[in-house]
Amino acid sequence: KTLDDIKTLKNPEPVQTYKEVNSFVNFAYDKYDFKATNTQLSTLNMSKATKVEIEGHTDSKGTDEYNFALGLKRANSVKAYLIKNNISKNIVSVKSFGEAAPISNVDASNRRVDLKITYK
Repeated sequence: KTLDDIKTLKNPEPVQTYKEVNSFVNFAYDKYDFKATNTQLSTLNMSKATKVEIEGHTDSKGTDEYNFALGLKRANSVKAYLIKNNISKNIVSVKSFGEAAPISNVDASNRRVDLKITYK
């Protein structure tokens, strides 16, 4: 190729390889079931996902052990929801932060599940 050929090449669109979805689901106090997500799955391009990390969080009420277990239950409830919506269980993992990673002074904001999605 000549220099003129190279100058006329357009740069390809950047490929999104990672996305964080904070507060994908918020939960009622001491609950791990949910009625709706805060972000529509159709907007997350999940068909191109190679890894989905689900992170469960709680507010600071209760013991560390209880909150860790509750955060894990929240993460697992979202995992079941994703699998029910045709996301491969082979790319999904869960972890709990319990009360260790608050995003707000408002307890309700900390009762959440965040997603970290890695794309092809």
